[in-house]
Amino acid sequence: MKQDKPTKAVTATVSGSDTSPVIYFDGVAAIGMIGGVVQIELAMNQLVPLSDGMVKTRVVSAGHLRLTSGAALALVETIERILESHPELPKAH
Repeated sequence: MKQDKPTKAVTATVSGSDTSPVIYFDGVAAIGMIGGVVQIELAMNQLVPLSDGMVKTRVVSAGHLRLTSGAALALVETIERILESHPELPKAH
């Protein structure tokens, strides 16, 4: 398996990262803004085995992001930077 090259670290010192949760999601279920706080509801697919041997996919909540507008802009810029550094990734439709 090909290893990706390391990405540049954020310049801030961060403690506790070894105990922080890893958040995986398949999509965004809802967005909004209340009182200047950006709200993003993350969703993921959950596979549910059925008694007949088939599998049903259920969409469930993966988390709730709450960000200041500055944090949202920083997140957008960071995601754009990482995607631009990997042009082999498929583009969104």
